[in-house]
Amino acid sequence: MTTWTEVCTFGDLIVRGAARWPDVDAVVINDDRATYAELNARSIEIGRSLKALGVERGDKVGLLVPNCLDGVEVLGGLPCGTQRLRVVPYHQRVCRVET
Repeated sequence: MTTWTEVCTFGDLIVRGAARWPDVDAVVINDDRATYAELNARSIEIGRSLKALGVERGDKVGLLVPNCLDGVEVLGGLPCGTQRLRVVPYHQRVCRVET
């Protein structure tokens, strides 16, 4: 038996979550939280802002933010036509290599 899994973008997951569970918390980071509906609305706003700045289908976009709600909102807005997204973790603590 073959099991198929549908593949969709992070932005699509936010849109589907907002339609299905609008008032449920989608993201909780420390004291910051956002429902699916709030996250979707903010992601749409950011996606439109990126388009207004000239980001077009196929463009590559770099993003450097700490682990925070703003970063998740931007990730949701990126599928507005960007070619691909590579996520590289950013840590606020920098570890020194001891010699």
